[in-house]
Amino acid sequence: MNRLALRGFALLMLATLAAPRAEAQSERPRLRYLSTARQPGPVAQRDPLGVPSPDGRWLATHAGLKLHVEPISGGGPSRQLGRGEHRRLHLAWRPDSQTLVAREANRERTWFDWFEYDTVTGTRTSLWEDREELVSPDGRVAQRADLMELRFNLDGRAAGLVRREGGRQLWLFDQDGAVMETVGTTGPLANVTWRPDGTVTCVVADEQGHLLSLECGRDGGQSDLGEVRGPIAFQGVDRAFVGRPNERGTLDLWRLELDTGLAARVTDFARDTYAPYAIADGRVLFKLQQYSTTIARVDADGGTPSAVTTFQSETPSWDWPGERIAFTFGSWRRAIDDAEYPDIAQHLGTVRVRDGIADAPQEIIRRSYSEDQGMHWSPNGRWIVLHSHADGTDDIWLQPADGAAPAKPISRGGNETGWPRFSPDGRWIVYPTDYRGTGGDRLGLLQLVGFDQELGEVTRPGREIELTDFEGQAIFAEFAADSRTIYFEAMHGIGERSIWRVDRDGGTPEVVHRFTSPQWFSGISLSPDGAHVAYIAPATDGHLQLFRVPTAGGTATQVTADPTDKTHPSWSPRGDQIAFTVFRYLAHFWLMEPWRHR
Repeated sequence: MNRLALRGFALLMLATLAAPRAEAQSERPRLRYLSTARQPGPVAQRDPLGVPSPDGRWLATHAGLKLHVEPISGGGPSRQLGRGEHRRLHLAWRPDSQTLVAREANRERTWFDWFEYDTVTGTRTSLWEDREELVSPDGRVAQRADLMELRFNLDGRAAGLVRREGGRQLWLFDQDGAVMETVGTTGPLANVTWRPDGTVTCVVADEQGHLLSLECGRDGGQSDLGEVRGPIAFQGVDRAFVGRPNERGTLDLWRLELDTGLAARVTDFARDTYAPYAIADGRVLFKLQQYSTTIARVDADGGTPSAVTTFQSETPSWDWPGERIAFTFGSWRRAIDDAEYPDIAQHLGTVRVRDGIADAPQEIIRRSYSEDQGMHWSPNGRWIVLHSHADGTDDIWLQPADGAAPAKPISRGGNETGWPRFSPDGRWIVYPTDYRGTGGDRLGLLQLVGFDQELGEVTRPGREIELTDFEGQAIFAEFAADSRTIYFEAMHGIGERSIWRVDRDGGTPEVVHRFTSPQWFSGISLSPDGAHVAYIAPATDGHLQLFRVPTAGGTATQVTADPTDKTHPSWSPRGDQIAFTVFRYLAHFWLMEPWRHR
């Protein structure tokens, strides 16, 4: 807590010094650091949520599957709501400032529903329990699960965005959840908000950009006040606070005067400031994102880690001689790029370890407008495989390592298809993927592809590795030195992880180790001699640290102990070092007091 307080003070000083001069002569916002939410991993996680209660007394946050409520005044206890078994994709307060509403989903996003929490008693019940089916006065029907967003007005009415063919549609509800009206327009609508006069606004994405629509979904409502990203907050009918991109490619918080068209920047941090929420007493809560990833390495027996990169980079993997490390790099700006996902700034590059700490990629393997991750070289160094969303896929791609030919997909139809790995003999590629089960659930499976590394050709299309008497979802895999044995990581329920081995032709897996972790896709790595497996788990210091455990069974050993969070271990082919990602993924919540004139 002391570190957070010091961080908050430093951020406060930074924000005060960075306030636009033109504003400082007449008006100055008073900023107060409030709280920090921490995500337990950079892969498959999105920004922590944070919404203040209408009366300004409580802050609800969600990060790492945990939903908390704490006093905005500071100093009081934080209460966890629910068991943390689901993602929360959206939060909203009812006007009583006691009831919190959440849209929830399972990890696979095959199930969605809405719930409300009594923050005093902690009870959780279905939202509008008798209205699983929503029926409008003109006979339109939607399921409660189709409701994407929801915001309550102070009089108890609610405005929501419902998933429809062609995008989303604005639906209005009374205090009991009965549909009052559906607004005809269906399109790329987001961030629905009530204005104090009872009209509903939102953000509309079209060929002009992401624009504020003052009458959401109705004709003639779009403003010409420039780009808007994320939620909108109103102080009165004609003053709005929004997130807006700057010349650095991040978001600043801006104040818009709707009656005059004037706009003024309020914040100028190094990272994104956005997601404002208005409180009844005139204060505005907003979020400052802190997101960074770099590559480091450590002796396999433990010691002090050393930096490999200083720029944003993640998911390391070694080449077979142990001279280069490949990684994903780019300026992935969560708040901006997520709106265009999967068209995001994630590319593939390498550095030579012997050249010391790198401030930029020494070689760019692949640059695309897609999520490219988890590349791996073939043993002869002539080919790479990778995970990509290029061309709307979620699959495994193959390309020559020298870029002599474009990449091409070698799998089709997967979901959350993981990072592929070659076998040491160059004849096989293994990767995890999710497929729909007969009941609609996603199942984490292992796929095996036959490959000729001399010709660069697939010799056998991918097929499932049958795991007999196994319950769980396989989420990462790699080969042992014999090119027959596969070690894989599995997920079982909330936070439960395990490491297994199985023959590449399938069979009954043998368990190697069980552990717990809040990360979703942290990965494992096998030592070249097959004696140990490296993995990531929480340590007693509260940080996610690197561990190793004997494959023959036994006690795990903690390898790192410095006060940073880690993920994505990768054992060097020489066996002497382990590379990994160091990350920081935080959301700092600030309060902006009502504006005061000098």
